[in-house]
Amino acid sequence: MARVRADPPRMIAGRSVVKFTDWLEGDAIQRTDLVELELAPTTTDSAGRDLEARLRICIRPSGTEPKAKIYLEATMPHRDDLGTERLRLRALLDAVAEEASASLFPPE
Repeated sequence: MARVRADPPRMIAGRSVVKFTDWLEGDAIQRTDLVELELAPTTTDSAGRDLEARLRICIRPSGTEPKAKIYLEATMPHRDDLGTERLRLRALLDAVAEEASASLFPPE
């Protein structure tokens, strides 16, 4: 966790990290050992609205084991073909998970 806090990633899976929140910081609403990263959408319309999934990564240490836990969240505007969008989001989350674990916690 200290390594992630000291040097947070700037890019994950081709998306810029646009927001980094450390929930141990003094101004956090509820202090807890958690960091949160929000990734930029890849596509916006002329008004700057997201046309792609919004991605969030939360990282916290395990309470019982010497490891970190990574949680992924993807949301997107309602689309007509929900089945296709679910498959696309699953593939996107798989790519983010693979790169996030490798870049945030590289082998020593």
